[in-house]
Amino acid sequence: MTTFTKEQIEMLKAEAASILKNIAEGQSVRDVMAQIYVDNLDEKTISQGQLMAGGILQSVERFDADYQKAREDMDRFIQGFQEKIDEGKNCVERCNYWLKLGAAVSAYTITLGEDSANQEKLFQELEELSVSEEEATPQKEKELRSQAAEAIRNSGILLGTLVEQAEALEALDDAEEAAALLIDFSGHEAEYRAVVSMLAYTKIKNGTFEGMPVDMTAAQVTSIVCAEMEQARIMESVANGSQAIDLAAGLLYILGAVLLVELALSASAIGVAFALTFFRLVFAIPAALMIVGVVLHLFDKANSAWQKQAEVVGKAVSTGVRWVVKGMKAVAGFVTGTAIPSAIHLAVGIWDKLTDLKSRNRQRENELVTQ
Repeated sequence: MTTFTKEQIEMLKAEAASILKNIAEGQSVRDVMAQIYVDNLDEKTISQGQLMAGGILQSVERFDADYQKAREDMDRFIQGFQEKIDEGKNCVERCNYWLKLGAAVSAYTITLGEDSANQEKLFQELEELSVSEEEATPQKEKELRSQAAEAIRNSGILLGTLVEQAEALEALDDAEEAAALLIDFSGHEAEYRAVVSMLAYTKIKNGTFEGMPVDMTAAQVTSIVCAEMEQARIMESVANGSQAIDLAAGLLYILGAVLLVELALSASAIGVAFALTFFRLVFAIPAALMIVGVVLHLFDKANSAWQKQAEVVGKAVSTGVRWVVKGMKAVAGFVTGTAIPSAIHLAVGIWDKLTDLKSRNRQRENELVTQ
């Protein structure tokens, strides 16, 4: 789990206060984001920052739209994603894409709670997976698409990190303070998430957040920010009694599927390079969620000072970090004994089916050698 020094925390807190102050004084969110871009990255211009800001704002809108679609009809949402990925690819390419994506997602779920050694072993096996031209039939493609969809639908990507996230947020919060984690921006929430996304993205790019892949795109970081903020809402609803734990766990499955789809769309190449990028990115998500939690926490710490200077955009509506932590612990206790074992069992089954193809390939190669 990524940790932060006292100096890093203080630096981020000061920056968050400055950002919120600029918005309160009437500077547009897009301009604030462009300034964050210039301030945190070398040799960048305001015009470049404006373009990046526009892209991040669009990414927030896309995530929200996809989350709504997935909540309404998960199967249709995944089908739409698969149709988009399939465009312009031949049968061999489609087979290999769904093979590698399904394997990468399954590998992550299998290793929930395990050490990095097993992750590395699974990745090495993932590199060896491929579908030849002879094997790439419409039937094989259908099977691989189905397995990839099942892996996405039942991923534990947002289930296995709840306890770690709770501990990280708990450690940040002062003993006598209940800082607001969620803020009602009176219709400006998309812009707030975009500002957080720009700050997190530039900090990852300049190496402030150690251990994070510096080649993460702004769209990928934005997807993680959106997922984290929605997850916090779900956890708070559990803590205040407005959401049942089992329904909250179901929403995390949906939210995790949307996050995986967004990440896959931003890294849609085929082959080992795709497998490496996507696999490493998926395993970086727990650390990324920790980082986003820190950024959100610091923005909310700065919020009280911001509100004293101007009566724009909103008020704190959460009873505090502790409520989100309480919800995380409650849901973690539930999924540890139910959802996570089920997700791992399903992932193992998908992984075995996919790696069976590799075994047959090796057998065929051995037969050719001995002929």
